[in-house]
Amino acid sequence: MTRHTLFLSLAMSAISLVISAGEVTNAQPDLPSAPPELQLKTTDLSCFELDDRLTRLTPKTYSEAPEFYSDPRNGAAVWVGTLWTPAWAYLGYAGLRQEYRESRMAAAHAEMDQLRQLKARRHCYER
Repeated sequence: MTRHTLFLSLAMSAISLVISAGEVTNAQPDLPSAPPELQLKTTDLSCFELDDRLTRLTPKTYSEAPEFYSDPRNGAAVWVGTLWTPAWAYLGYAGLRQEYRESRMAAAHAEMDQLRQLKARRHCYER
């Protein structure tokens, strides 16, 4: 086995390890469509519509992905990066993916706060 062939086989096994270490995610994470101030310009929503919008926003506030330093795929990328330099690019991708996830969650929390304030101003579900 030549040195080049050995290097390629190690790289391929490391890449398969990285892929099998966690779930396969889309390359483009969800981005907030518009700032919450622009989305809530219509204040003619009923209490039921406000609740429905809150319910639809709730899943966007969850993240089951591990933190950057707890993610085993990042550790594998560091390990593979010592043998194969392009593997370091995965760390940049992982950091960018985490930033997108956090911005999506922050935008959803901000919009939910505004919806709750609007519900409170309207005295929804008070008797």
